[in-house]
Amino acid sequence: MMPKRMGVRLVLFEDKRKQKSLNFNQMAQQNSNSVFDAEAKSLRKLFTMEADVAGFKIPTYQRPYDWKEKNIKRLFEDVLSGLFWCSKDSKSLTFLGTVIVLKEDNRKREPHFDGVSLSVIDGQQRLTTISIIACVLYVEMKKMEKSVHEIGVSDITREWIKNEINYIKSRLLSLVYGTLPMTDGVSRYPFPRIVREEEKDSRANNLMDSDYHSAIAKFLFSFFEYVKGGNDDIEEVFTFPDSPHGKALKKNKEIIDNLVEQISSADEVSISANLPTMKELQTNGFRLLFDKFPDSQDDTNRVISQLKNKEDEVIGLMRLMAFSSFFMSRVVITLVEVRDEKYGFDIFDSCNYSGSH
Repeated sequence: MMPKRMGVRLVLFEDKRKQKSLNFNQMAQQNSNSVFDAEAKSLRKLFTMEADVAGFKIPTYQRPYDWKEKNIKRLFEDVLSGLFWCSKDSKSLTFLGTVIVLKEDNRKREPHFDGVSLSVIDGQQRLTTISIIACVLYVEMKKMEKSVHEIGVSDITREWIKNEINYIKSRLLSLVYGTLPMTDGVSRYPFPRIVREEEKDSRANNLMDSDYHSAIAKFLFSFFEYVKGGNDDIEEVFTFPDSPHGKALKKNKEIIDNLVEQISSADEVSISANLPTMKELQTNGFRLLFDKFPDSQDDTNRVISQLKNKEDEVIGLMRLMAFSSFFMSRVVITLVEVRDEKYGFDIFDSCNYSGSH
């Protein structure tokens, strides 16, 4: 989302736009490749671009993170709608709009960050929410993983469940943090995928030069410590600060916690979307969301048959795994990477000419 046009932020944003604005008639006369690149990317490909060392930076002129509950519910409903259609369309996708970024040059980039810094011109609300969702999905998956040994299925079925969970969890983390090689050439050091320029967050490949002040950067970095430490809950290693940004993140995480718990439950949900049944989860469209089925088709069929017979015990877990996989691989954003900030402002204005976005 772009900043609200008020106060100092309005002046800064409008001054930049007036000084650098280039209308589309002029842009059309140039080679479009010199202006921007646009490509549809799954969420996982978006967050792991640039050889998995990309990080998003929210510039100073952007407004704070303040997505409302209705925005989050709409996002979940859109994703669940796409997931539901997998039973009828094996290529079902959910489109979450456009994100506009500028790859920063060495003069403006984060001084200690050896990765690729992407300044977010439009899309920070969605990107921040996506990272929080990935965290919540990981925690819920970890909770449900503990009860896998209690499910009355064969060893091969139980092994498939464990392998699928671990695979999904490892992929979810790529939407939360990346890692950079340290000076020893062997170890890797984590960095949060999202930082805020206004709060002087500093990413680096070592403890001395990395420094995080914003609530989102602290939260995402702490999530690495939660994963590494084997804690039962993120609250054991992180508490949201008592600031407007911290309160907004905490409130939205609680909303997301509730929505994810509904997906992993066998009960009815409050959001306006249909959750897949066990019968639908057995269709080919849903099978394609899982990557760790046994090599043997006979073994795969036996796994699916056993899961069907244990529907009451596994339906919540199956829905959670399907949702998480779909979220990473089938939810798509069009990334527009501009060559200059002025092009980003013009493209944003064009995309939002109708006044709604």
